[in-house]
Amino acid sequence: MDAITHSLNFTRYVYSLHYACEYYNEFKLEHRTIKYSTIAPNRFDLALRIQLERYKGINSKSKGIKYYLSHFEGNRMKDLTGLRPTQLNNIFYGDLKYTDALGKVIKVLILVQILPENEELIADIFDWFYSKKIGDRHRVINSHPWHKKVLSGVSNNT
Repeated sequence: MDAITHSLNFTRYVYSLHYACEYYNEFKLEHRTIKYSTIAPNRFDLALRIQLERYKGINSKSKGIKYYLSHFEGNRMKDLTGLRPTQLNNIFYGDLKYTDALGKVIKVLILVQILPENEELIADIFDWFYSKKIGDRHRVINSHPWHKKVLSGVSNNT
């Protein structure tokens, strides 16, 4: 693990498949683990239920997105972010924007690992980190301590 990843704080959410249909998959939270940090105040927290939907490009100009991630807030779904594929098999990245308790808009990196054979989705949300520099993001992705070992150079055909 390199210095960039080791110094970053992230929270890991492990979800299991709850419902699948033609249009989306719904996952329920199994457990949450804080990695390399204490709990950061005012950090983004994923809901107990999330949905993963194939990206259709409707009402959006975003490019390169494969999936859209949403979560339940109260009794309705809220869109969170588009997920783009990485060079690693079944690994995707996106950004989350939220407003902290002081009214400041925060943007953070989310890495998602889809494990179809286990019917799991792993979401790692980095506390206070998002870089617009592609090289920084690649270093984080390549040196990240994944939930399950991943293969490089494999296409994301999930």
